[in-house]
Amino acid sequence: DAVLADNGMLYIAGHINAGGVINKSFILCVDENGFAYSGFGEDGYVIVEADEIRAMAMDAEGNIYIGGAEYYVNGSKYDVAIVQRYTIDGQLDTSFGDNGTSWIFEDDKSNYIYALEVDENNKVMVGGGVYYQKEGFSWDVPTPKVYRLNNDGNLDDSYGNNGGFQLDICEGNADTYAIEFQSDGKCLVLGWMDISTEGSFSTGTYIIRLTTDGEIDTSFGDNGLVLMEILQGDQCHNYSREFVVAHDDQIFGTLYTQDAANGNYRAYAYNLNPDG
Repeated sequence: DAVLADNGMLYIAGHINAGGVINKSFILCVDENGFAYSGFGEDGYVIVEADEIRAMAMDAEGNIYIGGAEYYVNGSKYDVAIVQRYTIDGQLDTSFGDNGTSWIFEDDKSNYIYALEVDENNKVMVGGGVYYQKEGFSWDVPTPKVYRLNNDGNLDDSYGNNGGFQLDICEGNADTYAIEFQSDGKCLVLGWMDISTEGSFSTGTYIIRLTTDGEIDTSFGDNGLVLMEILQGDQCHNYSREFVVAHDDQIFGTLYTQDAANGNYRAYAYNLNPDG
């Protein structure tokens, strides 16, 4: 992921694959001329002690937030979602969470963060997936979930169910890709979901709007949900990984379709009204 600061600095976060194993992550700061900025971290970068970083955001003060997961914490067989905060010069902010890291545990389940945004009150909204055993599957499959953290890195108990809200939108696979805010503070969650029927396998892109209290806003789309299924039929898939909210709250994004049976791909841009 990446964020562009008001001063023209570009911050990029990702993970490092060494010998086929993802075991570290990084933040890189690039100046307006395209060079690593030596005033950030060590010669422009920070090595992060986290296995997988996939999401990034910045608050109004220039603090940098990253989200992802740490594998097999304390010898457990489960992976744990994490959020970290760094100062504008690349130092881990030890006043956030547990010495700089907020751990988001789900009892006996692996969970991951793929999306992260900071609202106007400096609360941190994160979205990802929690892996459950579901009927019809011999392996754990993801279910989307969003969490809201206070500015100190602790879960905001006033949001959803003790700080989190699970999107039980289908009986099969589903996950989160991106989060955005509209001007009233309501949160839009973007991802994909299994929309298979008997004898067929297909996926669609969803957008859900949540209230500031962590409930589904039923005034959006169809009872709170927009489902985009441009390509329909067996082995037809629809994925949107990113979207933006314009100044007038309209929603713009890109989506690609895959006809797996015939190997055909198409790309689209979409525009939704503020109400979905």
